[in-house]
Amino acid sequence: MIYSLAIFYIYALICFAYYREIFDEEKGNYCSDMFQCTITVIRRGLIFGMYDYFDVPRNRSFNYHLAKTAFDISFFIIITTIGLNIVFGIIVDTFSELRDAKWRIDKDMSSVCFICSKNSYDFEHYGGGFKKHIVEEHNQWAYLFFFLHLNETRFNDYTAIELYVWKLYKKDRLDFFPMNRSLTLQAAEDAKDEAKMDTLLSQVAFLVHRRKEEDAFREREWQEAAQRHWEEQQKKASRRAQEQQQSSALRRRAVVELLTSSSEDEDYN
Repeated sequence: MIYSLAIFYIYALICFAYYREIFDEEKGNYCSDMFQCTITVIRRGLIFGMYDYFDVPRNRSFNYHLAKTAFDISFFIIITTIGLNIVFGIIVDTFSELRDAKWRIDKDMSSVCFICSKNSYDFEHYGGGFKKHIVEEHNQWAYLFFFLHLNETRFNDYTAIELYVWKLYKKDRLDFFPMNRSLTLQAAEDAKDEAKMDTLLSQVAFLVHRRKEEDAFREREWQEAAQRHWEEQQKKASRRAQEQQQSSALRRRAVVELLTSSSEDEDYN
């Protein structure tokens, strides 16, 4: 806007210096001083166009016509074409930004909790959905009514919680707001943690039971191996005893036979 006024002032200065005589005050084109000339240039230039109301007087040289033509064309290009399009573009962009800002606000109001700033998709599977959360758990109007209640209640009648909130409110602090916190989501997280803990406990119990079974199996194998070893030792000892008995019996038999043969020889002699 300031640049536009500066450009208008430059054209008003040119008109005041070179084309003041073509301004007809009877038609409302005043240019007695710089202020009048500037107002006239702005009014005629924006609403109608400078070239339609300021004709070149008769008996002027070609150079005068050429300068006036360059003045009109430059005014048409700079002010009417480029300048107004820039202004209209700024206006359109401003309305677009306002529309986008309103769209973002509406989107935030429909998809983000005003109290805890949690997104709606966080509540899709927990606590009955986002609508129930903003109506029952974090109702913004309930917070507003609570502040109204604090304003209408005497300071000496505050409870401990109300006194805590009031002190923070007076200090422009929002620590009492549950930012990024929700009892519904916290309960869901606790349930997940409990489920994970139950799963871990069941896995640990299974591993302990499996380890006990393996230890019992190894113990049985060790006992069976020890039993087989003992039986083999007993069998070996029994075989050695039998062999010793057989050897003793053979020796006794040999001695008896030897004694018998000796006695027979003595009798024969």
